[in-house]
Amino acid sequence: MSFTIKSIKQHGMQDPRWTVRNKITQYKGLIKLYERDAKILQYDRHIAERKLKKQCYQIKKDIRKQKRVLNNAIKSDQQKHRRTLSEHHNLQLAFQGHPPLKTVDYLEYSNFKKRKELDRLHYDVKKKSEKLTEYKLELSLMDDNLIYPMKPIPEEQISQIISGKVKEAQIRQEAALEIYRTYKKILNVLRKDRIYFDTVLNQLQLDSHSQSQFLYRVTEIGQLATEYTDDRKQELIELEAVVKRDMKSRISQIQVMEEQVQAIRLTLKQLIRRESDINLPRRNAEPTKEDLHMQKALDNMMSILEKIKEFTIATTFEDIISCIHNQKNLSKKLFKMYQKKVEEKQTLIKKLEHAKHIHSKMMLANEDTNFVYQQNENALKEEIEDVNMKCNEKKEILEARLEKVNVLRSNLMHLHNLCRTVHTTKDNNKRDVLILDSGSKRNTIIYAPPPIESHTKKLLSDLELRLTNLMSGLYRFPQRSGTNVTELDIEKFYQKFISQISHHVECDTDDFHESLVIETTPRDSRIITYEQIKKESQLLCEANAPPAWMR
Repeated sequence: MSFTIKSIKQHGMQDPRWTVRNKITQYKGLIKLYERDAKILQYDRHIAERKLKKQCYQIKKDIRKQKRVLNNAIKSDQQKHRRTLSEHHNLQLAFQGHPPLKTVDYLEYSNFKKRKELDRLHYDVKKKSEKLTEYKLELSLMDDNLIYPMKPIPEEQISQIISGKVKEAQIRQEAALEIYRTYKKILNVLRKDRIYFDTVLNQLQLDSHSQSQFLYRVTEIGQLATEYTDDRKQELIELEAVVKRDMKSRISQIQVMEEQVQAIRLTLKQLIRRESDINLPRRNAEPTKEDLHMQKALDNMMSILEKIKEFTIATTFEDIISCIHNQKNLSKKLFKMYQKKVEEKQTLIKKLEHAKHIHSKMMLANEDTNFVYQQNENALKEEIEDVNMKCNEKKEILEARLEKVNVLRSNLMHLHNLCRTVHTTKDNNKRDVLILDSGSKRNTIIYAPPPIESHTKKLLSDLELRLTNLMSGLYRFPQRSGTNVTELDIEKFYQKFISQISHHVECDTDDFHESLVIETTPRDSRIITYEQIKKESQLLCEANAPPAWMR
């Protein structure tokens, strides 16, 4: 800090009477003043800085707020959008991240559909109210017809039939147009909403197909019910005619009987005797004409009563009136049943007409799909027939192979049975020597023969071993004997060996197992079968078995 002339004049330091101490004190005071001014300035600067920071923060906050408002104005407020749809969770998930205009369009579309459904319901209510008034008018007309019956005029009937057909044609035309408009609207809506197009179309096809089947079945049931109702109506008409005829005859008979009873009641006074048979002597007078007439009337009345009793199926004459009352009640019940059946027939006819109408609409709607379905069905039937033919061919091939395998197996079993007696042993020079079991050696066996092998691989291995031993023994046979062996000698040796085995066995030709008999396989009658060998072994075991006390 520097003290200039101006500052010295300002603070009064030009007086020569000021000492150095005074000046130092003055300088210290000036320094404190300057320090205080600096602190005040610094404090003011700090306050101003804080104000500026607050203003900057508020400006930034306003900028963010205005930026959010601007973004909401440009891109829509997503938070407000979510808050608005918070009560509708499905809509909130479906339109998350989408612009609100899309939500508004969807809500307008849904409101339009609901409004359209409401209009349709109002229209249905109006139509049903009109139908109700028509039904009430028809009911009042029917009541008037019941109270004041009158014969219908033929021309009126013809005009009613023609007008009914015309109305039916108009209704069909209107229904076809309405169906066309409805399906056109549905297709327009589905074009807008292509996500669900295929699903809704398939569902409509399935619904129409199921409804067609249902209506077809209902039509069949209605036809059967109509035929049944017509039969019952015919029977009821015949029964009604018979009952009316019987009732008329019975009424006429009752009237005749009443007239006869009235005549008898009038002539009854003349039949009462005023004199006593005790006081007067008995006279055997001849019957007069009046007596004969009365007797004839009495016989006629009794015959009429007998006929009435037969007609009414009564046991006594007193029960005739009660039977007549019962028959009247039955006739009333039959008439009520007839009226009920007629009403049911009318309802069934209406249902049948409605079913025919709906069926015709469904057939018009599903004509293309039915044709495609029939083509697919025919193609599937052809494929099934081809598969069945292939299966049958494979079954035939498999059966032929099984038959050949059975023939081969039976031949192998037979050959194995013949080679069972072939064994090998070691001689003094440790060479294999062929041994064939003879009949005498077989008689000394006391144990049961082993069962024949059923496994084909084991059978072939055993048979291969025995045939190898047999052929090797036969090749060595000429060297040991010193003679030339031909095929004829081998065949004679084989026949001799077979005769040695089977000469002592009595074979029963009636007992054999059919599974070992094959027509296509040639057999030698001199070769014993497996069953004969088994029977021979069983006889040998029984003959050589030890007594019971040695077992």
